[in-house]
Amino acid sequence: LRAAAEQAERVRRAAEQELLEASERVQLLHAQNTSLISQKKKLEADICQLQAEVEEAVQECRNAEEKAKKAITDAAMMAEELKKEQDTSAHLERMKKNTEQSVKDLQLRLAEAEQLALKGGRKQLQKLEARARELEAELEAEQKRHAESIKGLRKAERRGKELGYQVGRRPRMRPGRRPPGGGWPRPSTASVSDGFAWSRTWLTWWPHGHGWPKPPTASLMPLGDLEPG
Repeated sequence: LRAAAEQAERVRRAAEQELLEASERVQLLHAQNTSLISQKKKLEADICQLQAEVEEAVQECRNAEEKAKKAITDAAMMAEELKKEQDTSAHLERMKKNTEQSVKDLQLRLAEAEQLALKGGRKQLQKLEARARELEAELEAEQKRHAESIKGLRKAERRGKELGYQVGRRPRMRPGRRPPGGGWPRPSTASVSDGFAWSRTWLTWWPHGHGWPKPPTASLMPLGDLEPG
């Protein structure tokens, strides 16, 4: 019986030892599990951050690719414009050379013409100078005639205003010639204006030898029959 009790005690102790070891192992595994869970969460956060960074990098790559395509297109357009500018510059350079050659030819022709003019054109030059002097004299005479015409025109304008004032006053018939209905009617402004216009026409025609213009009879009144009232 004692041997069985000892055996049971040994078994119990061994079981307790195994239980203790198992408990320690469970605690260790629990600690390891907790640590692994923390590491997992950290790794998941790192993975999310890396994914965001990867997506951002991909977007930046796409943007860079778009910019590169646009830069290539712009470079092609600039190259085409540069070629056009070069072609235009070459064309202008050719035109410049042609123009310079034409100018040289014209200068040579002008020099030849000057030589010919110096050799055989002195008489013609004298004739032209004489004609120029004649034209200057005619111009001076015409300017004098024009100034005289302007003076006459201004004088006629003043005279026309005076006549308009006199005609505008109430006329009175000479004795024995008064109309039955009373005195002559007061002339209208249009009649005075027509008479004034006729005086301007006369002054415009007279210096040029056109003769005496016919006055507008419908506008003029018989001034000889009028006396100032």
